Amino acid sequence: MEQILNNHNLEAEQAVLGAIILNNDYFAALELEENDFLHQIPQRIFNHIVKCLASNIPVNMVSLKPFFKTLPVEDDYLPNLLQHANSIFAKEHAKHLRELSIKRQLATIGAELKENACDEAKNAQEIKDALLTRVEELNIRKKKETISLKDAIRKTFDKKEIAPIYYTGYKELDDITGGFEAGDLVILTGRPSMGKSVMATNIAIKMAKKDPVLFISLEMNVEQVSRRIIANLGSLNVTKLKIS
Repeated sequence: MEQILNNHNLEAEQAVLGAIILNNDYFAALELEENDFLHQIPQRIFNHIVKCLASNIPVNMVSLKPFFKTLPVEDDYLPNLLQHANSIFAKEHAKHLRELSIKRQLATIGAELKENACDEAKNAQEIKDALLTRVEELNIRKKKETISLKDAIRKTFDKKEIAPIYYTGYKELDDITGGFEAGDLVILTGRPSMGKSVMATNIAIKMAKKDPVLFISLEMNVEQVSRRIIANLGSLNVTKLKIS
């Protein structure tokens, strides 16, 4: 538990709170959550800010004074908070707090994993499923993070390597699409028996000549897929090949 508590930074917590109070627009930009604040006072301040902004109440030094009187802090806590606010490094501080939060959660998950592994009443599959669920929750948080258009453009043109383009082997289709990039989700649609599976198989075969391809089918078993591949490579009639 001591190691978990070491993953914190009080100064960063206070710095981002000061930045948000000075400029409420930072609240959405920094994408912080309650768990990103470990210390009780900054966490209570953050939760109050969340409630105010959710009710369209501006957050500033004047509006926060009554709330700060309810906190067990010195009278100069709010002025000091604003004095040490650093808007220039607010995003870096927020990123640092998110990293520390994830580390704390990972440490907690590790402690839970150790405890569950020693529990004879739980089997290995249950422990593994619980572990994967907890880790996936952290991944979801990471995927939710947004990026400004300015940063996205800079990131795009700062890349030293050009992303590879994958072609289907169908010239007219490739001329229209310009090929596919890694991470693209391409959905091939059409009415039943229009040749979607055949086309998907043919594209996989053509692309496999240059790059590794993983082909997953929910409607064809391995024998059916193999026959289609053999028929394509050998210029054979797949129906005749099935009968023979």
